[in-house]
Amino acid sequence: MTKPELHNERVLAIHPVSRGFGFAVLEGPEDLIDYGVTQLKQYDQERCLARLANLMARCEPSLLITEDPKQSRQSARAIALLTAIRELALGKKVRWQRSRKQGRSSRSRHAQTKHQKAVVISETFPELASRLPSKRKPWESEDVRMAMFAACALALTYFSHTG
Repeated sequence: MTKPELHNERVLAIHPVSRGFGFAVLEGPEDLIDYGVTQLKQYDQERCLARLANLMARCEPSLLITEDPKQSRQSARAIALLTAIRELALGKKVRWQRSRKQGRSSRSRHAQTKHQKAVVISETFPELASRLPSKRKPWESEDVRMAMFAACALALTYFSHTG
């Protein structure tokens, strides 16, 4: 793929959380099209996949990126969702790619924590700055909005390794 084609490629990155998923849609490494977190009151994999199918129909990605289900350190439920997402993408004839190590893009190379990586991403995409959660205390659960920043990191990592 040549460089101009890479910058026109629409990528949908998904990061699952306990009751849904965070997503980011990028068209090239500098153009954030859509982002957000889809949450369900009660986890239901079929409803998650239905929402993802609607998102895919709306944004029409040429590539879907997720964490590698075989190397994920997430819960069994999230791993099952990652596997189902892969099958959904292949069923809809959308290329699927597992990510390389998350957050290893050239922009966040020196960031050590998830929060530091999220700060770098919010500096790259100022529209995300208002969605950046405050730094988590050790006794607090991770804010669900971090999934959106993790999805952005997956997409940026893809572009930094292919560009």
